[in-house]
Amino acid sequence: FACRRVGALGTPEALALLTKHAAEATTDEQRLAYLRGLQEATKGKRTVPMPAGWDAAFLALSKSPDATVRDQALALAATFGDKTALFLLRKKLADERADTGERLSAITALVEARDAEVVPVLQSLLAHPQL
Repeated sequence: FACRRVGALGTPEALALLTKHAAEATTDEQRLAYLRGLQEATKGKRTVPMPAGWDAAFLALSKSPDATVRDQALALAATFGDKTALFLLRKKLADERADTGERLSAITALVEARDAEVVPVLQSLLAHPQL
């Protein structure tokens, strides 16, 4: 709850604080709490300036054994305009062997980030009934 409350402030300092603690967290439960705070800060916003320390935090979070942590970090990175994250999401979306749920999450993150490069990928998925 406290992480979401800090995230609701939406200030650059609040984002930097949550980012710092997400990178330093020792359990996936803690990482998810800080990521939820960051999600609260970005809720309803198409793009948000990348918080201080996000590059190091994203690197640490993307190595988590928990897929939920990795997916949430990737979606946040897209919101922050991280070009690598947008590329990885487009790659996941185009991968026919990927889990449908993961692909749907990628669609959501890419559309919310207004990624212009995803349009051809989305057009190719029109025939896919689940997507």
